Amino acid sequence: INSETAQKSIVKRWPKYAELNIKAFQKGVELGRVTLATSIEKIRL
Repeated sequence: INSETAQKSIVKRWPKYAELNIKAFQKGVELGRVTLATSIEKIRL
C-alpha cells in the first residue's frame, strides 16, 4: 500500500480527521524547514 492510496481511503472515511491530519503534517514539515534553516544560520554565525 502506498501512502497516497492510504491517504485517499482515510479521506473518504474521515474527511474532517484527514483534513486536520494533512494540515498538521504540513505544519510539521514547515516547522522542520524553519528549524533546519535556523540551525544552519547558527552554524554559519
